[in-house]
Amino acid sequence: MKHTACPSPSPQLAKKPFISDIVQKAVERLGKKCVWRVATRLEELPSPAPAEDVREALRALSIFLSDEDYTAMVQEYAVTDSGSGSGAHGAVASSAQNIRLNCAALLEDLCTLPLIPRRQYVVELVIRKLDPDNTGIIPYSTLNDNYDVLRHPQVCSGLLSESDALLAFFENFETEGGCYMEQLTTAELRMYMVGLSTAMKEDSEFELWCMRGFCLDRPKMKLGEETCRLEGSRHQSRRSRLLGEGRRHPLYSTTYEEYGKEATSVDYKRPVKGRPQQFTKKAIARTGGATSMNM
Repeated sequence: MKHTACPSPSPQLAKKPFISDIVQKAVERLGKKCVWRVATRLEELPSPAPAEDVREALRALSIFLSDEDYTAMVQEYAVTDSGSGSGAHGAVASSAQNIRLNCAALLEDLCTLPLIPRRQYVVELVIRKLDPDNTGIIPYSTLNDNYDVLRHPQVCSGLLSESDALLAFFENFETEGGCYMEQLTTAELRMYMVGLSTAMKEDSEFELWCMRGFCLDRPKMKLGEETCRLEGSRHQSRRSRLLGEGRRHPLYSTTYEEYGKEATSVDYKRPVKGRPQQFTKKAIARTGGATSMNM
């Protein structure tokens, strides 16, 4: 089966193929971790906005829609003077200056339709945790407090330090001028997850990334305290480093030459009602004859 930019599309996406086209081109031109820039451009426009302004905003990101996709988008999101969506073919036939699109509805479909309900649910859990008051704004301080790097694959394998992994995450949200933003909108974070979802073929993989990345399954471990607790080099077993000094098992903290040297016969004294454990005491010793050892 041919791999597409949206490995697990929702059933509603088939009715709006231009949504898939926008996401696919955004991944190709911007990269999977910068798809959120589409939400930034659309949120800068008023709603409703002229159709040509919407098309130019996408062109500024090197996302060029075909005439067929543009016509379908206009028919779907065109609004009348009363503010309601018309969805009529007559909107395309009217003057291009009079056509206005519902940018809010377009952005909402871009954030939800590329994801199946299973992935939409875990994204909703992340948004609900980062924005419990439903303000639509996620400060970087909140993102920093909830994003967990201790379970990052490259951090666990020792390829990256915790600070480097955290810096690499926030570098994904740099503006075009190279400056860091002070906050994200929920739509931008949703589009960021849509971009990552295109590279994850399995639904369980996407769920696992959301759970580990934003600590949906447990409270976040504090970086400073956890680093002080972990002792030993990277060459030690991972279990020894994660258990810590107080919970370290002797098998993972001592060598095989030292283990058991302090044991005495008192430690292994047979209990009063215990069995002697001599099951082969009366076994007949059979020796001699041709065997594989003395043939």
